[in-house]
Amino acid sequence: MKKYILICAIAFLAFACNDLFDKTNLESMGSDIVWKDPQLIEAYVNNLYANHPSWTRVESDCSDESRNGYRTHPAWKIIKGEWGVDDNPLGWWSAYTYIRKCNDIIKNIENAPIDINLKNRIKGEAHYFRATAYFYLAVRYGGVPIITEPQEFNSPDLRPGRKSIPETFEFVSSEFAKSAELLVNFKTYDSKNFGRVTWGAAKSMEARTYLFWASPLYNIENKTDLWEKSAKLSSEVITSGTYTLNKNVRNLFLDHSSSENIFAIYYKMPERQHGLDAWAKPVTIANGDAAHWGPLQELVDAFPTINGLSIDQDQTYDPANPYLNRDPRLQAFICVNGSQYCGRTQYNYMDIGTVDPSFPAEELMRFKSWDVKGGEQFDAAGSPHNSLTGYIYRKGIKEDLAINAYSYGNGSETPFIEIRLAEVILNLAEALNEMGESELACNELFKIRDRAGILSPEVPAKNRQSKEALRKFIQNERYIELCFEHKRYWDLRRWKLAESLLGGRKFKGAKILLNLLENADILASQAYKTGSFTQQLDMLRKTWTYQTYEVDEAPYVFEAKMYFMPIPRSELETNPNLNNPGW
Repeated sequence: MKKYILICAIAFLAFACNDLFDKTNLESMGSDIVWKDPQLIEAYVNNLYANHPSWTRVESDCSDESRNGYRTHPAWKIIKGEWGVDDNPLGWWSAYTYIRKCNDIIKNIENAPIDINLKNRIKGEAHYFRATAYFYLAVRYGGVPIITEPQEFNSPDLRPGRKSIPETFEFVSSEFAKSAELLVNFKTYDSKNFGRVTWGAAKSMEARTYLFWASPLYNIENKTDLWEKSAKLSSEVITSGTYTLNKNVRNLFLDHSSSENIFAIYYKMPERQHGLDAWAKPVTIANGDAAHWGPLQELVDAFPTINGLSIDQDQTYDPANPYLNRDPRLQAFICVNGSQYCGRTQYNYMDIGTVDPSFPAEELMRFKSWDVKGGEQFDAAGSPHNSLTGYIYRKGIKEDLAINAYSYGNGSETPFIEIRLAEVILNLAEALNEMGESELACNELFKIRDRAGILSPEVPAKNRQSKEALRKFIQNERYIELCFEHKRYWDLRRWKLAESLLGGRKFKGAKILLNLLENADILASQAYKTGSFTQQLDMLRKTWTYQTYEVDEAPYVFEAKMYFMPIPRSELETNPNLNNPGW
């Protein structure tokens, strides 16, 4: 069994009865204690994994991927434009606390009494995590103050000024490069250290950094060589042979030892867990939580057909049977009406459509009102504690997990994958296209679409006619392949498309109607009379009518100033020169 790097320093659970290894106590110890003890040093480093960004309910629900079933959820503040210096659900200025831990390690590790290889590994990890923190600060705020030493109350510069956007991204890329250099002998790990930062993780994140820096929002100097640097680094990771695409897209998040994972935050019961299964499953099996991450119709429509064409290009696409013969990723990532899900048929209809005159009125009302036997909860789309959209998140769900094994905030072990090989391939394709290498870009896209199971994985001729056409195609491939991985919202921002693709729009869900046919013989059967609500619905002769409706009550608010987030008021009170324009 693999031994994961977990939120608490479980490598030292032998000392669990002693508060010595609590992370707060570690931080309060004097350096004469921590930096002279190899176990304490490793425990301190392990806590960087603990605070790395992981699963959140906000980033997908405020993009064009999904909507939250609770209209008071913080994601709706982003959608309504009701966020700012006092309340930003996506803010992370507290990253500087994380950065201080990294600075502390980098400063003190040099003189620590540990083996040189271990020292290089720890330094590589610290530079990686410091770079990651500054990367996520940069994508939110643009240029930010760069602090590389642990600050004390008597430090000469407690209020450093902001660096420019190029200076910030230059620092981030150099940090990842330094991490890769230190980790050159750590491309893989044994089971004892499975889950630690590797050379490939640092290289991949450096490539992503250049990709973001090259994008319209941040490339204020219009430097074309940034695409080339990103492409070179991505190619280096791909050709290293260290990583391979997982052949089964349904297992992307379920196969913890997948060779596609480049860096992930792992969970393992009982020491570390989260509530993904509870918050994303339909209410009948959600156990204490539900209704988060209802996939939007726009995302569903973005998946091509099994032939590799968009639904408006493929003449075989049938709007009356919209999920038939689609890209296999659709049902691997999203539970649609009629999907086999968690050991049963999942129905997501909203109301009754046409009904055969022979169908008994009393029985009809049961299905109209979702009158489930025994007072159980029901999964009617749009009803309280259910998906607003008629679709249910599936990508990272462990469907065979017993309902009593998880509940609100706990019971799930699905790893949060920060970066995987498929993203690196898509990063390379995007960079190559921007460099004018469209054929090479298409070759990379072929790998992703072929793995997905598309019958004709080549990029359609219509989508390769120009750099602009292929750019849109690549953006759509990222939309579907990386959905629910906390990538889409930041992609729309870096491309400067959030104003047009989010702002002013009201996004949609599916309004599915159940049409009941003649069923006299089935209704009279003993199997029907003793079956559960879902089993009865399985038996009935029926058809479906698929419509759409606006899930958003008002148009999405995204103004130009929102491309760069506001600095928290608490920081502005001590350093008023930090804020971004318009806030």
